This record gives sequence, structure tokens and C-alpha cells, in this order.
Amino acid sequence: NQDGISNTFSIIPSTLGKNEEERITNLTNIMNGYFNQDAFHINVNVMDKELLMDAMENPDKYPNLTIRVSGYAVRFNQLDREHQLDVINRTFHESM
Repeated sequence: NQDGISNTFSIIPSTLGKNEEERITNLTNIMNGYFNQDAFHINVNVMDKELLMDAMENPDKYPNLTIRVSGYAVRFNQLDREHQLDVINRTFHESM
């Protein structure tokens, strides 16, 4: 047991399954597996590229959209455009 260790990761919902039920089941399994290993804390970003792109163009529609960047919670629309694009580019890839 390593008390105090926190992990942050991003999830793109479409990668978890074909439908909402599959996605919920798979995310639950990931989290249960993590905590079954005596893990302490987890931060999950659930990212949707279209939503983030819309938030860049229409920040007033998303005043409370909060994401985690380097362990810190930040409102997406408070980031400058360069950092917003960096978050999107680091999270969404056309291919692996």
C-alpha cells in the first residue's frame, strides 16, 4: 500500500465501448481493478473533443467545465487558447 499516491488519467468515452451500458461497465471495471490493488486516489478526465472545441469557441456555454491539467483542476475556459489546444492535442490522437 502506497498511501497518498494519486493517479490522473483521461478517458475518451468512445474508447470504452459501443454503447453507454458497455462504457459504464468498462469504466467501472477499470476503477474497481485500480482500487482492488489497494490504490488510494484517482482523478479521471472524461474528454469529448467536440465539446472541448465548442467550449473554445463558446466559453459562455461552459462556465463550469473543469478539467485536470498536471494534477490541478482548472476551468477550461480560463486557459489561454494555446493551452486549450495543448490539452486537446495531448488527449486526442488520430492514430496510435
